[in-house]
This record gives sequence, structure tokens and C-alpha cells, in this order.
Amino acid sequence: MTAAKPQNGKREFGGFDEYPVVVEWDRMELLKRERAALGCYVSGHPLFRYQSKLPRIGAIGTLDLAGQQAWSAVSVAGMVEDYQERLFKGGSGGAPRSSKSKTNSGACQPR
Repeated sequence: MTAAKPQNGKREFGGFDEYPVVVEWDRMELLKRERAALGCYVSGHPLFRYQSKLPRIGAIGTLDLAGQQAWSAVSVAGMVEDYQERLFKGGSGGAPRSSKSKTNSGACQPR
């Protein structure tokens, strides 16, 4: 579809004289809206900005978990996607129930 040039000198596109002026979203807002609209991230991932720092805290990727010894202690970085606080018998609170890393998502039960 091409824009037609009307008599007044302005370009028309789809019946509108001009596009509205809007503020560009920051990176996190763009990612949040992509996730809400598409169910996935397209232009990046919120954890990408921490990628160089994760090895310093000993975090491994979720794809590397299969190579770890069973029941070994590991650190994995992710985003909490759903939080359900449940009270246990002793009265203590619950923990995040599902998380999302750069490559995988799933239920978790942190200790």
C-alpha cells in the first residue's frame, strides 16, 4: 500500500493525514508487551543484560542441568513468573512455584 499525495501537500495513508506522535517504549516495556501479546520474547530476553555477570555468582544455564550429578547443589538464574504463598504446618511461608530462564521454563521448588 503506498501513500497518496493529496492536494494539501501532506501524505495520506489509510485515510489519516499524519501518524500520531508517540513515546518509544524502553527495553523492559517492549519485552513485557511482546510477552503479553505473543507469549514469548522476540527482540531479546530480560536476562540478557545479566549474562556476563551470571558466571561470577556460579549460576549455570538450565541446559547444563542434565550434566550435573543427581541431587547436587546448583545455582540457576531465572525470573519468577508466578508466586503462590502457601503456609506450611509450622506457619512459614511458601516460595516461587514457576520460573523462566533464557532457554526453559518450568515448575520449581526451591529450598
